[in-house]
Amino acid sequence: MTAADFEYLSVQAAPGQIGRVYALRPPLTAPGEVKLLVIPSVPRLGGFLVPESLELQDDLREQIISYLDDRRLISTVLDVQQPYYQWVQTEIRIRVTPGENVERVRLAVEAKLFEFVNPLIGGPDGKGWPFGRDMFPADVMAVVLTVPGVSFVRSVRLFPVTYDDRRQFTLATEATEIRLPPQGVVASYQHLIINE
Repeated sequence: MTAADFEYLSVQAAPGQIGRVYALRPPLTAPGEVKLLVIPSVPRLGGFLVPESLELQDDLREQIISYLDDRRLISTVLDVQQPYYQWVQTEIRIRVTPGENVERVRLAVEAKLFEFVNPLIGGPDGKGWPFGRDMFPADVMAVVLTVPGVSFVRSVRLFPVTYDDRRQFTLATEATEIRLPPQGVVASYQHLIINE
């Protein structure tokens, strides 16, 4: 069975409960080992995603493992886990086109960023942020410039945000890029849009 087969079968194991599945490939896995990263389905995809909604619950993990155990080679070592979520806050300074409603444009930019910086529907192709793909200010600038009413983007600032076991967010210092491990995806924390 290929990595794509395991991804497909994982979705079949829990219809409607899985948003995305990604099988890590060598050299990130050993021969005979399959590591699956599972993002559960989230009912409301727009705006801020509550961290708990992205957690892979034990019952769903066990359902996937049980289904795959019946279909894998006995020698295959199977590991099903959630990805590493890197939360991101942006600060964007824009110039709204004269005559446009500033608040309407600001809200449209914010909505576009929540959509783009999203593990399920974000990224360059709208199919979820690619696993392991770093995020750059140029990515954000390109997306913001597609919003009607944005004349130009003056600056883009990126801030990594951690979410800890106490269920608290902590904003880190500004980063020139958001670096991700191979098992990582980005998720939106907040987007601050400032018209200048």
